[in-house]
Amino acid sequence: MIIHTTKENVQREVIRFVENDENQLFKGHDLKSPLSKTGTILRAIGNAIFLFIDKNLIAFQNALHPSTMEEEDVHLSLADLGDEWKEATTAKHRIRIGSSVQPVYKVPIPAGYVVATTDRKMRFQTLQEGLLPALVPADSNGKYTIELICECITSGLEGNVTPNSITEHVDYIPEIDVVYNPDTIPYSGGRDRERLPTARERLRQIQIGSTSQKWTVDWYILEALKFTFVEKVVFKSSKALGIPGVIKLLLMGPDGSTLSSAQLTQISEHFNSEAMNPGGAAHVVSENADGIPINKSFMLYFATAESIPTNAAIQAIVDTFFAQLKDEQSFIVNAFKSLLLQFPDAVFCDVDNDIDIIVGSGQIAFKGPNFDVILGVY
Repeated sequence: MIIHTTKENVQREVIRFVENDENQLFKGHDLKSPLSKTGTILRAIGNAIFLFIDKNLIAFQNALHPSTMEEEDVHLSLADLGDEWKEATTAKHRIRIGSSVQPVYKVPIPAGYVVATTDRKMRFQTLQEGLLPALVPADSNGKYTIELICECITSGLEGNVTPNSITEHVDYIPEIDVVYNPDTIPYSGGRDRERLPTARERLRQIQIGSTSQKWTVDWYILEALKFTFVEKVVFKSSKALGIPGVIKLLLMGPDGSTLSSAQLTQISEHFNSEAMNPGGAAHVVSENADGIPINKSFMLYFATAESIPTNAAIQAIVDTFFAQLKDEQSFIVNAFKSLLLQFPDAVFCDVDNDIDIIVGSGQIAFKGPNFDVILGVY
């Protein structure tokens, strides 16, 4: 259930009821002017209804239902179930660092050596010491480098930079003048702090599967969701795969991001460990799910400018909708329109492209970078 009730909405509903009264007891009265005595009384009634009835009922319902409860209640509910809010993580990248000319003596590279993207907006530091050997052979780019792992100094998705974008040296070693990140996917992707709609949906899934025993479908999904870099999980059984003794988990990171090979390996090793799979009954294979970006622009119109909700309210609805999408669940334009039209005083919704997006097996739809909801007055 989605609630958008505000004090102003309640006031408008009271005035609308009085205006539509068949007995017309207040015919000729100015119901909306701040100087009107009748309007002031009606607004006071609306305030009383909201403050002493609606607000308490909404708070009570939100505390009970994962789909509407506020952040504090989500924190408490996750803790009660032995889980916690997923905080922001930092991205790690595999870099090649060294010299444009072959060194004739060893050059140490300390841990904490700082490099940056070409525009110097994102900075990274090496996580371990390195040693550039004398007469080291050239790499595939014709440079004389070694491999190190660096970590973004700031947390979040913005640290998941593109290949060959880490090119600048912030720290200085005379013999070191080359650095680049060759991989398409980060060694370990960073993520922003878990959004409230995502945490609500994860809590709902935990509550549904909290009574499941080990090695059931729900158990595999909930175990995988415990990893901070996992946001969606698709379970494929041995029967579905046609491979006896093999289970496949198709995984997706936040905002449709793909997991690195290191992250996929970490999950596979977790499930295939002696503790998680003591009998060796099922071998777990982890792969990236096929993400389908949804890039559509919706225009949502309201009766008056005063009834237009905040951007935060719109964003919460969008995030909740995509958080609840499962694999093979197509994006139906009219279904999303109907959701937007639940806002009070929303009168019309249009879209730039009304074609539904079909989502197939092993695919998950996610909010693309060009997905937008534009608000206006009809």
